[in-house]
Amino acid sequence: MIYGIRGNATVLYWIRQSQGLKGYEKKPVQPANFAEMKKDIQHKKLEEENKELRELLRVAELRADLWQHAIEIAEKKFNIEILKKYGAQPSTASISKDQKKK
Repeated sequence: MIYGIRGNATVLYWIRQSQGLKGYEKKPVQPANFAEMKKDIQHKKLEEENKELRELLRVAELRADLWQHAIEIAEKKFNIEILKKYGAQPSTASISKDQKKK
């Protein structure tokens, strides 16, 4: 008996004991819960879709800001009004063109 080792199984017992296992007990295996797995898969798909839609929204907002700034710069540079004012009356030239077409 060297170092208190009595048999072949003692070293194996020490290894299992250091891993938190007692003897040769096996951990109970939980049965697969397919409904829960399916719900997790759907949840992941929805998260992916949400992430993609947020990115598309971010890009659309950047484009809208870009167009707004481009219009503002053009209005200042060329001293013209590009954006239509709501409730504004059409110019007389526009009215005469529309009447000629009819």
